[in-house]
Amino acid sequence: MYPLILLLTHSLLTPLPPIKEVAGTTRLPLTISTPEQVEKLFHLPSLTNPMSHAPRFLTRNILPDDHPDVIRIRSAERHLAQARGAASAGDWNHAIEEGIVSWDLSRQDPDTALFIADQLRRVGRLSEALFYYRHAMHHALHPNFIGNYMPWDNREAIMRYADTCLQVNQWKEADTAYWKVISMLKKKPNFELQGIKTMAERVAYLYFALGVEIKNANYATNDFLPVIPYFQEAIRRTSLPSMRNHYTACLGVVIDLLRSAANDKIAAEKRAITEAKQLAAFEAEKRAKLERDAVPAQP
Repeated sequence: MYPLILLLTHSLLTPLPPIKEVAGTTRLPLTISTPEQVEKLFHLPSLTNPMSHAPRFLTRNILPDDHPDVIRIRSAERHLAQARGAASAGDWNHAIEEGIVSWDLSRQDPDTALFIADQLRRVGRLSEALFYYRHAMHHALHPNFIGNYMPWDNREAIMRYADTCLQVNQWKEADTAYWKVISMLKKKPNFELQGIKTMAERVAYLYFALGVEIKNANYATNDFLPVIPYFQEAIRRTSLPSMRNHYTACLGVVIDLLRSAANDKIAAEKRAITEAKQLAAFEAEKRAKLERDAVPAQP
């Protein structure tokens, strides 16, 4: 017993031998001063690639304060803050100018691109807005995108992008954006129209369910009963004549389906009544025959 205790005590008190550096291995740098070192250490997307959108806080917090990339990012953030302030004050043109400067400094940051696009849309510069929306939404519309990162998981932003596409007659691009919103909505635990709160989500649902699925008759007719008031609201609120016409036409299809279903129901009820009467008459005749057969013949 005692030798075992002495052995354990000795092993705990004895210092470990120094770790020998194995050939071919590299030590972590004590000071990180280049973006390439950050990329290798944290397995980040390239900070030096103009199309890369690595998180800014990593560059700002890891690199030295006097590093050119840190100075550039802080300058971009200052210009973006000025742009947001101008937008809050209603000076859209100044907000656009400051936003574009920030976007250039940030190497085409998607969040900044979304801000610029929204301001351009406010002043009616739709073609320019579409340019920045495309930069902001590129990842959101990729088939393998998993929507967990802003701004690409912002359904309302994607709807604004889709509406802009419609206004400049980019129908196919708008349809792709709508389907992205639809795929996001389908991931909700309770995917039903009554649970959709925002107008943008309602429009996306209606565009899908009423513009596509009605024609394929993949839904039961009763599923469309709660849709009508939302559809009327969509028709009232939309500012796009093309979408208003689309919604109105789809609403007409809904009403026709409901009317047809009601007529079918009435016809089915009439058939059921007729069949019941025929069955009752048949049963009465059958009973009468049995009663006649049961009466003994008179001599």
